[in-house]
Amino acid sequence: MPILRLEDDTIYTQVSDIQQELDPLNIQINSWPIGSDTKLNALLAEDMLSSEEKATVLKGLDKYFQELAKTAGYKERDLIVLHSSVPNLDAMLSKFDKTHTHADPEVRYIIAGEGIFGFVRPDGSQVELTVQPEDYINVPSGVEHWFYLTSSRQIKAIRYFTTTEGWVPDYTDTQIRLSRPSVIDPRPTLIAAAHQFYQKGWMVGTAGNLSARISNNSFWITASGCLKNKLSADDFVSISLDRDKGEFYSNPTQSNSKKRPSAETSIHAAIYNLFPDAQVCYHVHSIENNLVSRFTKNDTVPLPPLEMLKGLGVWEKNPRLAMPIFANHLEVSRIADEIYTRFKDTKPQIPALLIRDHGVTVWADSLEIANNYIEVLEYIFRYMVASQKLKG
Repeated sequence: MPILRLEDDTIYTQVSDIQQELDPLNIQINSWPIGSDTKLNALLAEDMLSSEEKATVLKGLDKYFQELAKTAGYKERDLIVLHSSVPNLDAMLSKFDKTHTHADPEVRYIIAGEGIFGFVRPDGSQVELTVQPEDYINVPSGVEHWFYLTSSRQIKAIRYFTTTEGWVPDYTDTQIRLSRPSVIDPRPTLIAAAHQFYQKGWMVGTAGNLSARISNNSFWITASGCLKNKLSADDFVSISLDRDKGEFYSNPTQSNSKKRPSAETSIHAAIYNLFPDAQVCYHVHSIENNLVSRFTKNDTVPLPPLEMLKGLGVWEKNPRLAMPIFANHLEVSRIADEIYTRFKDTKPQIPALLIRDHGVTVWADSLEIANNYIEVLEYIFRYMVASQKLKG
């Protein structure tokens, strides 16, 4: 899902709003689903791809190229794979992180990772657009722009060409005014995720909460009582962790000094204390995950050995997995204490847990992976509910 940032730090995450802001440049954005093909998604999860593997990826997504060839005369496409281990990566990126134009359109389909396009609008104002998996962007010829990677320093993108000659950068002298943060603020991505989950019915009204680390000992979390389809950067509270004491406390900023952190903050704090590699923690409520939590009175629920478990990093044949279930308490701190006590001694098989009649919580080392975990688990929950119905 694309994220647009203006010079005054206004953030847009809805495609209609972003398209309106980019209309003066005639930039086109769209969302092209990657699909659920297991082999394709496994390749997209790899850092490096061989020539044969790149060809497999291109073939798996060739329907979009065929459409572009038919409607707009595109003749070539390739797959670019960038990550921190690529030799001379900085030198390669330096060709495009200054303002420039192209004689031909710059057309990209992001299929993994993320990057940032900056644009100079006709009135001289500047904006930056973060593009993520399933985002398609068409930058017309002559549009002044620049590009760089986010702090993840990885991206996989299919490039489409009418010719290859017209894609050589023609540098301009425009100074970039938008500052590039040393660490990308996770809040825009959390806002986009909340809007997506709201549309799916997993974060109805003010329900659910999302968080992401700022540093080893602090994280942003959604504030209490905020509608998840209308979040702004001010609807987050900074939380500091005291690992020695196992405590946490909020750090209200001047713009949101009256905001209270989510009621489930103690759960997020417990996860970050338990799992140092966790950078993101998502907690959503859906009808299906609540129903599945009632399938057993035990403290775990078996998961069916579906192909989709590979999306959780499980590559065993006919795996036997059990998802932890915790009792729901009015005092959320009790839930957090029970999670900490149980996981301190016995780590779960997958980075996820259920709270009975409440919701599901996942954690991951990146925003993108956390989003994927939620999607995969909610698919599995829908399967389990449907299977239960078939049994009568």
